[in-house]
Amino acid sequence: MDDAYFFCAIFKANMQIANIIKEVKILTGAPGELVTHRDMRTKYCTNRSIKTWATYFLLKSITDSGTIQQWTSQQPYLLSYCKMSENCFRARLRELQDLKLITLTKNRSILLTSFETAAEILGIEFTGLTTIDYDVQLEGNQIFQYFLRAEEVRCNQHKQLTTLWYYVNKNPLVKDAYHTLLIKEGCDAKLLAKDLTYFQQELLKLQCRYFHDGSPLLDIVTTLRADINRGVQRIKEHHCYKAAQSVSYMKKRMVKLQLITVQKVTTKSATRARLYISAGGSKAAVSGSSPLQGIGPRRQDGYKYLPATKETAWILTDQVTIKFQSAKQAKNAKKKVAA
Repeated sequence: MDDAYFFCAIFKANMQIANIIKEVKILTGAPGELVTHRDMRTKYCTNRSIKTWATYFLLKSITDSGTIQQWTSQQPYLLSYCKMSENCFRARLRELQDLKLITLTKNRSILLTSFETAAEILGIEFTGLTTIDYDVQLEGNQIFQYFLRAEEVRCNQHKQLTTLWYYVNKNPLVKDAYHTLLIKEGCDAKLLAKDLTYFQQELLKLQCRYFHDGSPLLDIVTTLRADINRGVQRIKEHHCYKAAQSVSYMKKRMVKLQLITVQKVTTKSATRARLYISAGGSKAAVSGSSPLQGIGPRRQDGYKYLPATKETAWILTDQVTIKFQSAKQAKNAKKKVAA
């Protein structure tokens, strides 16, 4: 029995998909590429490509054979799963045909191309697949595109996290200073040495605490930027939006879908301070003469003086947490065989 028929049988048995959570496989690296696909349609700059590819990934997830037979008879269930109307679904199928991602046969079957071929069409190297937990119970139209956008945010956070870790290990002086200060604050030395996320979170807390207290060690502890989130302008550039308001709308949409949480963090200090980070964003420094400071062009990092209270406020970028799970699988990964 084809996977699509099994998929259909599940839906017929339940007559709804309210409680189904499905794992959807996507191309690793696809979200980062797809968020940049934006072009003018009439007078608006939109990204139809990400919706089209989201449909391909969803259809690909319900069959191992790459074939969905008699799709018209399964149409009600496919529409519910993809979260779209019939006219929208048929439009997505035409776009998938134009991209040569699918072939529609005379017997009303959908033949989906392989992931390797899809990677060539998208213009990225095939490095494996990423599995995303897709909750079909969520309400909305064409919502999987927001899973892809949120996954791009997760990937960028991981990239910045590994970059931070790289610069920490590249400079023994910085690494020793950080570990000494963090251990003094009660952090676990073993976790600091091996857990990237733990190190980043504790370092960010320490930077905020030292900023609040006006510590003389602030210039040392802020040598590297511990915040791995992007600001509105940087997301606007990476997603090719025309206006910063579009970034705010995207975040609100993902929050409403419960894909992410957004936390606003502001630290106030009675001591006037000026925070800087390098233009590249990988290093940070505070004005002064510490030999551990970042080198190169710098820009101010979100500080603002409040004359009414005579305080300096450090406004961090929105702290975004991704709520759904995803897992990467290498292209040469093999299935485990029982001994």
